[in-house]
Amino acid sequence: MAIEDWLSRSRVSVAKLWPKAAIASIVLVAGAIVAPSVLPLLPPEKYLTYSQALNLVPQKTEVHHEGPLPQLFGDQFGWPELVQEVAQIYNSLPAEERSKAAVLTSRLQSAVTRHIFSGAREVTQAK
Repeated sequence: MAIEDWLSRSRVSVAKLWPKAAIASIVLVAGAIVAPSVLPLLPPEKYLTYSQALNLVPQKTEVHHEGPLPQLFGDQFGWPELVQEVAQIYNSLPAEERSKAAVLTSRLQSAVTRHIFSGAREVTQAK
């Protein structure tokens, strides 16, 4: 908004236009360079190449997060596999143990995701 206001205040002339165009170009280029680091715009492989080229190191935002992608992006992967593994363990229990078994998670996201994917994995839902 501030740049638009600034650009619209004066009459257009070549002498006045080029600095404004230069500033607008710098803002656009900087935004294009930074955008993939804060928005999921690139596939994981390309994001890793991008972050290595800019020497970006993912910051830890949680104690247990470890991986090449920032947690914001990394948490989007592996959920179906995790639910499949939990379902296999659950289904390998004897029927008596299975009736008393519970799945505990340390985060709400894990519980919600397990619930979403578990329908196809035959894991009994708690009532």
